[in-house]
Amino acid sequence: MHMTFKKRFIITTVCLVLIAANVVYMKVQKNTKSEYLKSMNEIVVTVDGKDYVLSDIAYYIAKQETKVQEEAILYNPDDANEFWNVHTNGKFIRLAAKENTMSRAIHDFIFIDMANERDVTLTEEELMYAENNAVDFWDDLGEERQALIGIDYEKLKDTVLDEALAEKMVKIFAEENDKSPSNYDYDASAYEKMLADHTYTINEDLWGDFTFGWITIKREN
Repeated sequence: MHMTFKKRFIITTVCLVLIAANVVYMKVQKNTKSEYLKSMNEIVVTVDGKDYVLSDIAYYIAKQETKVQEEAILYNPDDANEFWNVHTNGKFIRLAAKENTMSRAIHDFIFIDMANERDVTLTEEELMYAENNAVDFWDDLGEERQALIGIDYEKLKDTVLDEALAEKMVKIFAEENDKSPSNYDYDASAYEKMLADHTYTINEDLWGDFTFGWITIKREN
């Protein structure tokens, strides 16, 4: 009985510490519409010497938040925010989603540059498919989230086309290296080895100040 009580005490203490840490994290983050929207033209990451501003990754933010929000609604239809604050695999889902977004963006920027250097372009069929994806995604956002994302449809479409170009370049590069394209996903080991040959610097003064989930979760500001 003593060991059971001790274990429960430790578990309870750890949970309280995690909850407290998340509360502090949320308080120091900027999650208002004005803070996000006024930063669209600020450099958020530099990849291989090329600067990218916040608007360049706005689509990736919306895409990741939408994916997590769908899972959050399934988790608790009455309070989607509960899922965002779940702690799993050593991280809060909110923070993991944020890190994944930046990783995906950096991944695509590298392959987009590679495609441009090789003069790889989308075919008419690939272009049409990507444009249809852009329309579908924009429509699915709805007017409320369209206003919160920080970019207009044209910018979103351009980003989706670039994303499609990156995917095409990944397939070409994977074939050249006798690997499956999945080996060069943003979190795959082959890509991580490849990433060592590139440089990137995240502007933590900007990126570190934003709380993920604010586009998909209604807030007062």
